[in-house]
Amino acid sequence: MVANKSLRIHKIVKNIATTGATIAWVSIAIVTFIDVLGRELFSLPISGGYEIIQLLMSIGIFFSIPLVTLHKSHVSVDLFTHLLPSKWVNRIDVLSKVIGTLFFGLITYCLYLFMLHAFSTGVVTTYLRIPHAVVSVLMFLLLILTTLSSVFSDKHDEDDNNNTTSNEV
Repeated sequence: MVANKSLRIHKIVKNIATTGATIAWVSIAIVTFIDVLGRELFSLPISGGYEIIQLLMSIGIFFSIPLVTLHKSHVSVDLFTHLLPSKWVNRIDVLSKVIGTLFFGLITYCLYLFMLHAFSTGVVTTYLRIPHAVVSVLMFLLLILTTLSSVFSDKHDEDDNNNTTSNEV
């Protein structure tokens, strides 16, 4: 029962993050292409194109972090663990997971405070006047997904690791 629930959470997070990241990164490419084309051919760039790309880049990064966490694809340096007994390597892995989860939890809390600040002050982007609160809510929710991904990251990695490469150095 718990494994099924974990698998469902894994699939939901993966689908949300993959779809959102794809939309954000493709949107950046389209906006950049249209902006450059308009600027070069018609001397008419997209008004606020720079701000749109900035916001999309933030959104793309925050959609990508849960995927990286879910697949345990963060960069790791493995210089000495091959010298340790597997019992110690497992302990280091558990400690690493706990520290990572606490780290993402802390970042989530800090972004929560920023989100409250953005709502209370009404800060907006310079040119298009897009409220920072809107983007910070999305980023906050995505960090919650990242923290959940950190908790559930090793439950179903065997399936996912067949499709990804390891970043261990």
